[in-house]
Amino acid sequence: MHEVAGELCDWGTVLAWDPPHRVTFSWHVGPGHDQPEWKADPDMAKASEVQIRFTAEGPGTTLVELEHSKLERHGEGYEQLRAIFDGPGAWGPHSGSVRQSGTRRSPTMKPTIFLRIAAVLTFIHAVLHTIGGVFGKIPLGPASIAVGAMKTNQFLLMGHMRSFWDFYRGLGLGVTITLAAESILFWQLASLAKTGPGRLRPIMATFLIAYLVFVVNSYTYFFWGPVIAEILIASCLGLAIVTARSSAPAYADAAPRLATAPLA
Repeated sequence: MHEVAGELCDWGTVLAWDPPHRVTFSWHVGPGHDQPEWKADPDMAKASEVQIRFTAEGPGTTLVELEHSKLERHGEGYEQLRAIFDGPGAWGPHSGSVRQSGTRRSPTMKPTIFLRIAAVLTFIHAVLHTIGGVFGKIPLGPASIAVGAMKTNQFLLMGHMRSFWDFYRGLGLGVTITLAAESILFWQLASLAKTGPGRLRPIMATFLIAYLVFVVNSYTYFFWGPVIAEILIASCLGLAIVTARSSAPAYADAAPRLATAPLA
């Protein structure tokens, strides 16, 4: 690119190249530090970043998302850049097919919020299951008699002496471990949902189906406590899937961003 004075200058450097998913490059053009006129500053510490993502949404359809972040690195006067990118007609001939999302966060945060809620609910489910189910106090009467029989009657299985109480305790702790791991996974998926949430929909759908099966299993063999917990978790996963389709990424610095309409 040429500056006003006619000098050739570098206006950007490719930082990440991940075809066909994304490309990230630095943006060196701006008002500059202590300079009222626009110029290209080669200092990487004073350059903002542009990331363009491509997400397949169906046969012949691609969602293109453009996000320009870290504008404050341009120093004094960087608000001019933000105003330009937020202004009407900022994207010239493409304004008919481009929607500017500015710094609004609510539409893009929905998948993340629902996944965070699912993570918390799953962790609570794990804690209550462990306290009440695995290590809960056994009441006197038929329950204590049954547990006594489970502990007393041991048998040889694959070279080890085991009882049905061993199986009960071991499987119970296994469910605790599984629920705890799922809560961590849902939290991690919530972080990934900030960039390209549509790609996570198959994973979320897998867990949604699993939790719906859990609901049937818990209703058949247990009681309402786990049934309600699993219905709530499945609902959060379902809402995350629905909102992930049309969500664009949100970032903590609320940088201006662009999301093109799907290209057919």
